[in-house]
Amino acid sequence: MLIKSKKENKRRPRKLAFEMLEDLGISVLISLFIFCFFYFTAVSISENYLYMRGFILAEGHQRALAMWITGICVIAAVVAFLVLFLFMTGRRLSYLIDIINSIEKMEDAEEKFYITPEGNDELTKLAESINYLSESQNDIIRKEKEMKEKRELFIRSLSHDIRTPLTSIIAYSDFMIDKKELSESEMRKYIELIQVKSEQMKVLTDRLLEEKNESGEYISSMKLLAEQLADEWKDTIEDRFDCTVEVDGSYDFGGMVDVYDFRRIIDNLASNVEKYASTSGKVEMYITLEKDNDKNIFHIRQKNKTAKITPGSAESYGIGINSIKKIAEFYKGRTEVIGGEDNFAIDIILFI
Repeated sequence: MLIKSKKENKRRPRKLAFEMLEDLGISVLISLFIFCFFYFTAVSISENYLYMRGFILAEGHQRALAMWITGICVIAAVVAFLVLFLFMTGRRLSYLIDIINSIEKMEDAEEKFYITPEGNDELTKLAESINYLSESQNDIIRKEKEMKEKRELFIRSLSHDIRTPLTSIIAYSDFMIDKKELSESEMRKYIELIQVKSEQMKVLTDRLLEEKNESGEYISSMKLLAEQLADEWKDTIEDRFDCTVEVDGSYDFGGMVDVYDFRRIIDNLASNVEKYASTSGKVEMYITLEKDNDKNIFHIRQKNKTAKITPGSAESYGIGINSIKKIAEFYKGRTEVIGGEDNFAIDIILFI
């Protein structure tokens, strides 16, 4: 019953040909009315005029007068017919021209447009279909633009993150070359660091080339991961900066995470320290494992004094912070940056 009532309430579109015939019929009827009105009015006026003047026309003169009156009335009726028919069809012709112009705009992929539906015929359905196609086209263009922007941001972010471990590899290699004597333990330490950074570069490169999808693994102890990340962060910057790192693992938990995402965060933080932190101040990092409303939280906080940021390095700074924010959003977390003229602090909350 509901389906039937909906179908009954929905107006069925009328045929354009029927509407044109309807306009033609209305124009003909009005023209006939005008002809009859003018004809009988003119005949009545002429007869009254001749009667009042006392003129009696011969039969031939009466036929001539009737022909003149008929001719004038026919001309008036034809003019009225043309004016009425062109007026009623002109609106549809103008509407059709608007539809054609809209199709040309859609072909040229111009700005968004909208055709106001008028009437209830094939032209109305055509206008509604064009509006739907235009909206779909604009939606596709918008999504393509968003996908392109996301892809470019993704490439810039990963390219920046690839450069960070590469810089560390170069630094470790230069240090090993410059230092004349290295103990076996020191040699093993730097080789292991280079291997870790190389593996990280490979993972990031695979993601950039879409050869490997981002995946996670179950880490049974996030405390051990936090301690490992803290050691990597300290090893990267301790030669140039006075740094301290604390890991509060009084509460430990496990979870599905992508270790390389966490390394990207730590590498970006270390990279920002090397580029923008002042060597005269202390660099501090705190990693805390917390629980809030049955949610496990991996909390990273770093603060340091800042050196002057040059205009050329500001873009790289922004890419690193944005990369951290994207990773935090993936883990349903958030990132808060607190920066002043001389101080910098960043809070990263990750829900595991």
